[in-house]
Amino acid sequence: MAKFKKVFKQKKVVLLTGCSGLLGTEYMKQFATKYNIIGISRTIPKNIPPGVKFFQGDICNDVDEIVNYALYEFGAIDCLINNAVHTILEPLVEMDVTNLSQQFMTNVIAPVQLANACVDKFWKNIDPSVNKKKNRAIINVSSMSAINCYFELGQGAYSACKSALNTLTQHMANEFKVYGITVNAIAPNSFPYRVPTKKVLESLDECITYIDSGQIKVVVGEEEQYWLR
Repeated sequence: MAKFKKVFKQKKVVLLTGCSGLLGTEYMKQFATKYNIIGISRTIPKNIPPGVKFFQGDICNDVDEIVNYALYEFGAIDCLINNAVHTILEPLVEMDVTNLSQQFMTNVIAPVQLANACVDKFWKNIDPSVNKKKNRAIINVSSMSAINCYFELGQGAYSACKSALNTLTQHMANEFKVYGITVNAIAPNSFPYRVPTKKVLESLDECITYIDSGQIKVVVGEEEQYWLR
């Protein structure tokens, strides 16, 4: 059991993986004052906003340490955002099996491991009605590549990973509801090229308090968005 250092009741505690990438860094900038954020990545992001806690680690190997750190710092985890991604764009026929397995480990297996650790170390010890009242949630960052096939881009492995993540989102939603936890995903188009990063951030934030579970928010463009199940 992790030791709790302190509890900040006025803000939700958000555990964010992949915080050194484009979406992660923009999320920290946008919501550093709204939430207590713990950013996770293997590389140290530039210009971490004041108030954001950072843990340098590998989500594939440091799962327990990551969750323990979040609980030590804030005494709770209200939202897990599985944003980390490992992508190698090349034809499947040319892809080394090691590269394929690494992508599935980061994009599919690690999100489940982190979610399970949050349950085991914190959420299962809380009354489900309390978790539900506090809108505790898991948000998986997927992609439109899980919905549409872009054959010319060498996205076979990436698309397969994100498709698996979408299916896992629905299964996790069904299994985690006993703990009062919602599980949803967002599937944005390429950002910031086809959809403004701000719109993706808005969809992420919407999922934190979204009542339904097992849904996928597809963000096609600035004006075109829809929920998919």
